[in-house]
Amino acid sequence: MPIRNSPFYLPLLSALVAVELVLAFSAFGYIVIPPISLTFMPLPVLIGALLFGPVEGLFLGGIFGLTSMWKASVSATAYADQIFSPFISGAPLSSIVLSVGIRMVFGYLSGYLFLY
Repeated sequence: MPIRNSPFYLPLLSALVAVELVLAFSAFGYIVIPPISLTFMPLPVLIGALLFGPVEGLFLGGIFGLTSMWKASVSATAYADQIFSPFISGAPLSSIVLSVGIRMVFGYLSGYLFLY
């Protein structure tokens, strides 16, 4: 039975979204080593892409991108994180593509690669 038809599909996907949000808005998600910050936030994206496939990896990657864009705009934890903020960087379209688009592609390609 495909996992999308399983009764555990929505609870597992919701749990991965919750883990993503907890990592994004707590001290557990980012480790600041100037001038950059390291993050564990790709792990739920990779787990979701492995369990569910490319579409869910794309969705989780989008959440990762949106939260990192929010984090960079509100409180850039490191100087280099400012490139992810469309308000601070000076290049709003490039920042949106970099923070959201690339991470969505990462989730999609991860799910696609896990299929094969």
